[in-house]
Amino acid sequence: MQQENNKKENLFRIVSAILLIIIIVLAAVYFFVFNSKDEGIKITNEFSIIPPDNAYDLLIKNKTDPDYNLTVVDCRVREVWCTCNFDNGLHLPNAELIGDSTTLYNSTGDILVYSGNGSVGEQFCMELMGNVFGSVYNLEGGYDNWIAEGYKNYI
Repeated sequence: MQQENNKKENLFRIVSAILLIIIIVLAAVYFFVFNSKDEGIKITNEFSIIPPDNAYDLLIKNKTDPDYNLTVVDCRVREVWCTCNFDNGLHLPNAELIGDSTTLYNSTGDILVYSGNGSVGEQFCMELMGNVFGSVYNLEGGYDNWIAEGYKNYI
């Protein structure tokens, strides 16, 4: 009888030790996952409206820094886009925007969006929220403001 009690007691100690180890491991994993200072890549949940001078800086950085990845999205109608646009811009005419935003889903680079006056670009930026990982920018006042501020129609 005493031997049987010792076996039960030893089994209880082993099971308790295993459970304690599991709890410690889970606590450590939780701590490192949720309290890590290394932010890594996070999904984008907000976008910034930036003035033409900041957009110009992004466009120049994209041309001069091989490590920087910027996708430029023109949301204006096709007829306007064909006459004046930024180099290497992705054109998604405003009639095709809904559904075409999926072409940029899971993108890790930054995205600069512009439209005629900025309002369609802002709507497109909202479509991207929660679906991309880089920063998303909308050109304040759109292409009209870009030209009004004295910038060229190409970079």
